[in-house]
Amino acid sequence: MAFIAECLISLLFNVVFYSIGRLIIPVLSLGHARAENVREVFDDRTFVYSRRDGKVSFSEPATSLIGLAFLILLAILYHYMSK
Repeated sequence: MAFIAECLISLLFNVVFYSIGRLIIPVLSLGHARAENVREVFDDRTFVYSRRDGKVSFSEPATSLIGLAFLILLAILYHYMSK
Protein backbone atom coordinates (compact mmCIF):
# COMPACT_ATOMS: atom_id res chain seq x y z
CA MET A 1 0.00 0.00 0.00
CA ALA A 2 2.86 2.37 0.79
CA PHE A 3 4.36 1.72 -2.65
CA ILE A 4 1.10 2.70 -4.36
CA ALA A 5 0.83 5.87 -2.26
CA GLU A 6 4.43 6.77 -3.08
CA CYS A 7 3.82 6.27 -6.79
CA LEU A 8 0.65 8.38 -6.70
CA ILE A 9 2.35 11.22 -4.83
CA SER A 10 5.28 11.13 -7.24
CA LEU A 11 2.89 11.17 -10.20
CA LEU A 12 0.96 14.04 -8.68
CA PHE A 13 4.07 16.15 -8.16
CA ASN A 14 5.76 15.29 -11.45
CA VAL A 15 2.74 15.66 -13.70
CA VAL A 16 0.02 17.81 -12.19
CA PHE A 17 1.91 20.31 -10.05
CA TYR A 18 4.80 20.62 -12.52
CA SER A 19 2.40 21.30 -15.40
CA ILE A 20 0.54 23.94 -13.43
CA GLY A 21 3.84 25.51 -12.36
CA ARG A 22 5.04 25.64 -15.98
CA LEU A 23 1.89 27.57 -16.88
CA ILE A 24 1.89 29.89 -13.88
CA ILE A 25 5.55 30.97 -13.75
CA PRO A 26 5.67 32.88 -17.07
CA VAL A 27 2.23 34.40 -16.49
CA LEU A 28 2.97 35.71 -12.99
CA SER A 29 6.45 36.95 -13.90
CA LEU A 30 5.21 38.59 -17.11
CA GLY A 31 7.68 36.57 -19.15
CA HIS A 32 10.78 37.30 -17.05
CA ALA A 33 11.01 33.76 -15.63
CA ARG A 34 10.54 30.26 -16.98
CA ALA A 35 10.53 26.65 -15.87
CA GLU A 36 13.12 24.17 -17.09
CA ASN A 37 12.55 22.36 -20.35
CA VAL A 38 12.06 18.59 -20.23
CA ARG A 39 15.63 17.88 -21.35
CA GLU A 40 17.01 20.20 -18.66
CA VAL A 41 15.16 18.27 -15.93
CA PHE A 42 17.31 15.20 -16.54
CA ASP A 43 20.63 17.08 -16.21
CA ASP A 44 20.53 16.40 -12.42
CA ARG A 45 21.08 19.89 -11.12
CA THR A 46 20.13 20.82 -7.58
CA PHE A 47 19.60 24.56 -7.92
CA VAL A 48 16.29 26.19 -7.15
CA TYR A 49 16.72 28.83 -9.82
CA SER A 50 19.43 30.20 -12.09
CA ARG A 51 19.82 32.80 -14.81
CA ARG A 52 19.86 31.57 -18.38
CA ASP A 53 19.21 33.44 -21.59
CA GLY A 54 18.40 36.57 -19.59
CA LYS A 55 15.57 34.85 -17.70
CA VAL A 56 15.29 33.23 -14.30
CA SER A 57 14.97 29.47 -14.79
CA PHE A 58 13.28 27.42 -12.04
CA SER A 59 14.18 23.78 -11.44
CA GLU A 60 11.65 20.94 -11.61
CA PRO A 61 11.11 20.65 -7.82
CA ALA A 62 10.75 24.43 -7.48
CA THR A 63 8.28 24.47 -10.38
CA SER A 64 6.26 21.69 -8.73
CA LEU A 65 6.17 23.58 -5.43
CA ILE A 66 5.01 26.74 -7.19
CA GLY A 67 2.22 24.72 -8.82
CA LEU A 68 1.25 23.27 -5.43
CA ALA A 69 1.26 26.70 -3.79
CA PHE A 70 -0.93 28.06 -6.58
CA LEU A 71 -3.48 25.27 -6.13
CA ILE A 72 -3.55 25.81 -2.36
CA LEU A 73 -4.09 29.54 -2.88
CA LEU A 74 -6.84 28.79 -5.40
CA ALA A 75 -8.56 26.42 -2.93
CA ILE A 76 -8.41 29.05 -0.17
CA LEU A 77 -9.86 31.70 -2.47
CA TYR A 78 -12.62 29.33 -3.57
CA HIS A 79 -13.44 28.54 0.06
CA TYR A 80 -13.79 32.20 1.01
CA MET A 81 -15.67 33.17 -2.14
CA SER A 82 -18.24 30.39 -1.70
CA LYS A 83 -19.35 31.56 1.75
